[in-house]
Amino acid sequence: MHGVTLVVSDDHAGLKAARQAVMTGVPWQRCQFHTIQSAITHVPKVAMRSEVAPDLRRVFDADEPAEAERRLKDVVSRHQKTAPQLVAWLEHAIPEALTVLTVKPGIVRTPMTEGLAAARSPLAADADTVARDIERAILRRQDVVYTLWFWWPVMTVIGAIPEAIFKRLKL
Repeated sequence: MHGVTLVVSDDHAGLKAARQAVMTGVPWQRCQFHTIQSAITHVPKVAMRSEVAPDLRRVFDADEPAEAERRLKDVVSRHQKTAPQLVAWLEHAIPEALTVLTVKPGIVRTPMTEGLAAARSPLAADADTVARDIERAILRRQDVVYTLWFWWPVMTVIGAIPEAIFKRLKL
């Protein structure tokens, strides 16, 4: 197999061994659907399953890594007493299924931005460049990617400006 950049699969021991043997060095993420299915097998009462599955879906649907972690802590604290086996399993398994990448693009040249002056700017990126930056960030397991790269220092400086001052600037 050539060109594989990410493998998503269940946590089956045979699949893991095959992946490690055939696709050495390719990042792996645990399948979120199968993670939820496995999680509900650790719930002590069948009636709790309808509560746990949506809780975990909300964790996976978070837009930011910090929000996903906060939601996971909420799930853990809510089920600590009623489902201790579930909680122990979640703390081990969820990080393998929780990959959140926040993409912070600048101006991207696409058919939609074709007529805009900003799209002709040297600060604008081609969609292929943005796609490569995202792929590279996935491989590196980054939480955030700025594309083009120079937006990171620009936004860091802007973010350091106190809000009261920033509101008075004429940008």
